[in-house]
Amino acid sequence: METNTLSERLHCYNQWKDDVVDKLKAYEQILKDAELDSVEQEIRIDDMIAKLHDDRIVVAFVAEFSRGKTELINAIFFADYKRRLLPSEAGRTTMCPTELFYDHESADAYIRLLPIETRLDDSSINEHKQDFSYWTTLQLDTSSPEKMAESFKEVIKVKKVGVKEAIKLGLYDETLVDNEASEVEIPMWRHALISFPHPLLKEGLVILDTPGLNALGTEPELTMDMLPNAHAIMFVLGADTGVTRSDMEVWDQHVSSFSRGGNNSNLMVVLNKIDTLWDELLDDEQVAANIDSQCQNTAKTLNVSPDTIFPVSAHKGLLGRVKNNPELLEKSGIASIENMLSDTVLPEKQTIIRDRVISEVGTMVESTLNVIQARHNSVREQLGELQGIGNKNEAMISHLIKTTHAEAIAYKVRVDNYHTSRNLLNSKIKEILEYVDLKVLDRVIDEARNEMQGTWTTGGLRKSMMFFFENMMQIMSQVNYLGEQANDLVKTSYKRFHEEFGLPNIRPTLFSNQVYLQRMERLLKRSEEYRTSSTMTMTEQSFVIKRFFVSVVSHARDVFYKANEESKLWSKSALAPIATEIKERKRVMDKRLSNLNRVKDSKETLESKLSELADEQGSLDKQLNELNEINKIICAPFDKEKSA
Repeated sequence: METNTLSERLHCYNQWKDDVVDKLKAYEQILKDAELDSVEQEIRIDDMIAKLHDDRIVVAFVAEFSRGKTELINAIFFADYKRRLLPSEAGRTTMCPTELFYDHESADAYIRLLPIETRLDDSSINEHKQDFSYWTTLQLDTSSPEKMAESFKEVIKVKKVGVKEAIKLGLYDETLVDNEASEVEIPMWRHALISFPHPLLKEGLVILDTPGLNALGTEPELTMDMLPNAHAIMFVLGADTGVTRSDMEVWDQHVSSFSRGGNNSNLMVVLNKIDTLWDELLDDEQVAANIDSQCQNTAKTLNVSPDTIFPVSAHKGLLGRVKNNPELLEKSGIASIENMLSDTVLPEKQTIIRDRVISEVGTMVESTLNVIQARHNSVREQLGELQGIGNKNEAMISHLIKTTHAEAIAYKVRVDNYHTSRNLLNSKIKEILEYVDLKVLDRVIDEARNEMQGTWTTGGLRKSMMFFFENMMQIMSQVNYLGEQANDLVKTSYKRFHEEFGLPNIRPTLFSNQVYLQRMERLLKRSEEYRTSSTMTMTEQSFVIKRFFVSVVSHARDVFYKANEESKLWSKSALAPIATEIKERKRVMDKRLSNLNRVKDSKETLESKLSELADEQGSLDKQLNELNEINKIICAPFDKEKSA
C-alpha cells in the first residue's frame, strides 16, 4: 500500500466529519425553526462541532536512542520528498519531543522551539502552547526540501552547561557522565512544534516523535498526557540488538500500559533494521525464519501477541521509495504498518468519535424526532377532526372543546409530579457539584504540596504523592456513587412519565463520571511509574516536586474542571426531554382549542385552517426526513471499501 492510500482514507474520514458537522448545523436550524432550541442544547452541539474540528489522528513513536525511529517516520510519511526530511543519519537523534502537524490557522510553515530553561518555571508544555512568547520561531521554506531538512536539524541540537545547572533542570544523570566533568551535555530545546503543509498532516495526522528514556522520564507530561492521548503508539526496537535493558525500561515505565494484555490493536512494536538479518549466505526461507524467530522472542520478552510485532527496515523502505524500487519497498515491510494505520487505527478512531457524537447528541436528535413525530400525529388527528366536522355542527365542536379542556386540566395536575422529580434531582446534583468544586481540589493540592515540601526522603515524597491521589480517587468514587443515585431518579422519572403521560419511551441521558475516573486512574498509574522510576531517585528533590505538580496535578485539576462543567451541563439537560414533551403537549392542546374555537362559527375559517394544517403537515414531513438523514450520517460506520 502506498502512503497516498492512507491519505485517501484520512480524507474519507475527514469528509465524514465534515458531513456530521453540516448535519449538526442543520439540526440546530431545525431546533430553531421548531422553537425547540435551548441554551443547553446549543452548548452541546457547538461543543461537539468544536471537537470534530479539533480532532486529530495522533501517532506517537517511542524508542531508545539509535533504534531508527526517525528514519521510520521518514520512510512511512515523508519519502515523497525523495530524501531524508527529518535528521536521522548515524550519530544524529531527536533530542526533544517533536510534534509534526499542520496548523490551519497559520499562513506560513514554521518550527517553534521551547527553550530547555523553561523547565525551571511552573508552566507545563500545554500551558506554554497558549503563549508563544517563550518560543523561538523559525520559518520553513517548503519550496526546498533541502532547506527544510536543514531547518529540522534544530531538534537535534545540544549544548553544554554546568553540573549545577543540569541538576536544577532535572537533566543530570550521574550514571551517564564522568564524575570529574564540570559540564554536561543537555538538549537545547524542551519541545518542538513543526507545522508544514504535507498532505497527510493537512488531513489531520499528527506525528509525535519522542526522545529516549531520559527525556521520557524527566518530562512526565509526555507520559501523563501526550502518549496516553495518542491513537497509535509505535514502540521501535532494533533487530540487530534485540530487546536491551534500556528498551525494557522504556517499555515498562512508559509503553507497556497500552498493551492491555498484549492485545491492543493500536500498539505496534516495530522491530526495525531487519536488513541486518538479510544474510546473503542464507536462502530466503532461512532469512524469513530468522526474522520470525526474532519476532517471537521479542513478543515473549514483552509479553505481547506476535501479531503486535512488525518486522521492517526503515532504511530500505525509505531507499525503496526514493529510488522507486518496488521490490525493495515490499521487502522492507513498511506496507504492513501503513495497512495497520489505514485498516485498523483509522476505523477504530472513527468508531470512538461516532460513539461520542451519538452519546452526546444522539439522544437529543432522538428526542426531537419524537416531538416532531408527535406534532405530525397531532396535525393528522386535527385534520381528521376538522374534515369530519364538514358542515357546521356546533354540538360536535362544543363536545371537542369540552373534552380538550378536561384533558388540559388533568394534564396540569400530572405535571406537578414533574416539578417534584426535578427538585429531588437538583438536590442530588448539588451534592455532586460540591464534590467536584475546584475549591475542594485546591485544598487537597495545598495539603499534598505542604506534605511534599516537608519531607526530605524519597520514600516520604512518594508517600505524599500517594496521599494526593488517594484523596482524588476517594472524591471521584463518591461522585460516581452520587451519580448512580441521580441516575436512579432520572430513570424513575422517565418511566413514570412514559406510563402516566403516554409519552414516547425516551432514552434518558444518564450521568457518567466514568471517563473522568478513568483519566484519574491513568494519572495515578503514570504517577506510580514516575514515583518508582530511576529518574526520580537521581533528580534533585525540589525539582521532582515541581515537575510532579506542574504535570500531574495540573492534569488532575483539568479533569476536575471538565467533570464540574459536564455535571453542570448534564444537570440542565437530564430532564430536558420530559420538559420539552410537557411544553409540547400544552402547545398542542392550546392550538387544538384555538382551532376549534376559530372554526366554530365560520366555514371560511375551517377551509383556511384545513389548508394551514396541510401545509404544516408537509413542513413536518420535511423535518422528519431531515432528522432521519442526520441520524443516518451520524451513525454511519467507516466504509473501508469506499475509502480504499
